[in-house]
Parts: sequence; C-alpha cells; structure tokens
Amino acid sequence: GSDGGAAADAAWSALLFFIALSAAQGILRNASIRVLLPFTSGSMQDLVSDAFRRVQSFSSDWHANAFAGATVRKATRGMWAFDMFTDVVIIGIFPPFLVIAALAWQMGSRWPAVGAFMIVLSILFVVASLWLSAVYAGPANQVSNEADSKLGASLADAVTCNAVVKAFGAEEREEARFVEVAADWRAKAKRAWRRSVDLWTVRIVFDLAIQAGLTGMVLYYWSRGQASAGDVTFAITAFFILSGYLRTVGEYIQQLQRGFNELEDVVWFDLLEPEVQDAEDAHVFRPGAGLVEFDDVTFGYKRQRKNLYEDFSLTIRPGERVALVGPSGSGKSTFVKLLQRLYDVQGGAIRIDGQDVRAVTQSS
Repeated sequence: GSDGGAAADAAWSALLFFIALSAAQGILRNASIRVLLPFTSGSMQDLVSDAFRRVQSFSSDWHANAFAGATVRKATRGMWAFDMFTDVVIIGIFPPFLVIAALAWQMGSRWPAVGAFMIVLSILFVVASLWLSAVYAGPANQVSNEADSKLGASLADAVTCNAVVKAFGAEEREEARFVEVAADWRAKAKRAWRRSVDLWTVRIVFDLAIQAGLTGMVLYYWSRGQASAGDVTFAITAFFILSGYLRTVGEYIQQLQRGFNELEDVVWFDLLEPEVQDAEDAHVFRPGAGLVEFDDVTFGYKRQRKNLYEDFSLTIRPGERVALVGPSGSGKSTFVKLLQRLYDVQGGAIRIDGQDVRAVTQSS
C-alpha cells in the first residue's frame, strides 16, 4: 500500500542521490584536471629552470664537493613532487571532502547523531593521518630521499667516469662501493616503507571504527522502529562510499607529506646563497689591451690549513707571455680560476685593465 510506495520512493531517491554524488565527483575531478594542466606544467617548467639557474650560480667549490648526479636527481624529483602536490591537494583531497560532507549532511538530515558521528570520525581520521605523516613517516622519508639521491648520484657519476675507472682497472672497487651505497639505500627505504605500512594499519582501525559505529547506530534506530530496512541498506552503502573516500584521502595525505619532503631539496637550492655574487652596483667589464694585475692577493681553499697565496703580487703586461711552473697543488690552476673569478680572494685585489674583477658582472 502506501507504506510500500513510500519505501520505493525512498529507495529511488537514495539511488539518485548516490548517482548524482558520483557524477558530481567525476565532473569536478575532470574539470579540475583540465584547469590545472597549464598551471602545473608551467610551474614545473619554472621550478626546474629556476633550480638549474640557481645551481649554475653556485661556486666551483660547491660543484667540486657536490655529486652532479645527486643535484640532477634532486631537481627532477622536486619537479615531479610539485606535480604530485597539486594533484593531491586539488584533485585528490578536495573532491572527496565534498563527497564526505554530502554524505554526512544526508545522514544527519535523517539522524543527527549519525551525521555528527561521521563528521567527528572523519575529522579525527584526517588529523591523525596528517600528524602521523608529518611526525612519524616524514623524518623517515627525508632519510630515504637522501639515500635515494646518493644512490642516483653514485650510479650517474660512476657511469660518467667509466672510462677513467677502466683506465685504472678499478671496476671491482667501484662495484664494491656502489653495492655499499645500494645496501644503505635499501635499509633506509625499508624503514620508510614500514612506517607507511603502519599508517595504513591506522587507517584500517579507523575504517573498522566507522563501520562498526555507523552500522551499529542505524541498526539501533531500526530496532526501535525509527529506521527501515532500506535505511539500513542506505547506511551500509554510505559506509562503503565513505570508507573508500577516507582511504583515498589517507593515501593522498601520505603522498602529500612525501611531496613536501621531495620539494625540500629544491627549496634548499633557492635558499642557499651563492658564494660568489655580483655587487649591487656591478658594471659590465670593458675589455682593453689586456693588463693583468694580482695585487697582494691572499687566497686559500676552505678545507686547507694553509693558504695557497699570501700577499701574492704579479703583473702581466699586454702581449706578455708568462709560464706558471710548480708542483701539483701549488696554485697554477687556481691562478686562472681566480682570474675568471670562479672564487673570491680573501685579501688583496685582482684587476684586468684596471678593473677589479669583484666590481664587474660575472657574466661579462
């Protein structure tokens, strides 16, 4: 009779609600991706280009003490981390939150206590996921990323220097060194992955709590005649949808933390000040006849106890040829590097055609 018709209407309404919810989520996700594509690709291009520009401005000393392979790995990993970051925030987390809010509103309109339960448990789940990702999994991810950079650097630089390795018959030594680096990476990666599994276990616990609480509350209303069998079915269906979206949100939060960790290296490039910088009033170098003057120059490398040059003076006149003679490490190559201002002197001055090299732009 009338009760059967009302139940059928409620069932059709529930079906239409779930269909509309899924359609809205799909449309919103698709639209978000289309809007984000030009922004994300442009930002990724700017990020890796800025990182390259920044790294190029670092001193020769920095490059001599940094693995090129690690630098490349950090820059490209940071670029893709930005892509993951935008995907997670705009596409991965925002639409599911809307779906969860809609489910909570639908359940709360029938049973306020059930809606409140869903909201509270969902918020607790998100807060716990964020806290555990940042405090528990984050540090392990940082250590794992450092090991990953070292592994990539060792592989890239070993392959690049293969001709030298073969020339000295050092293949076994290089292989033993790489095996050690790979073993270190494995240990640190396993630790980070175990913590990810621990976060997954926490999500399961929340999942069971929501399932037990939601189903139990609706069954309680049903036992008191305040809910129909269709209401119970609706609640169970809502749970499966809610559970799936919460699980997705939890996984995306974990990816978000990993993205933050991987972006740190690129941010560090931007924060690191180049050791050799142009003065604010630096002007373009004006070449003349070619007069070179070293005037009481003092210079030493950071890790050396003794300076290479102490109050060193030398004048090379235009057209004059000068031979620099001395044993390895006596400063012959350094002389040219200082002339090119790949390093700054600690004392004295170097002038070319009367212009202090620290007063002109490096590019000129």
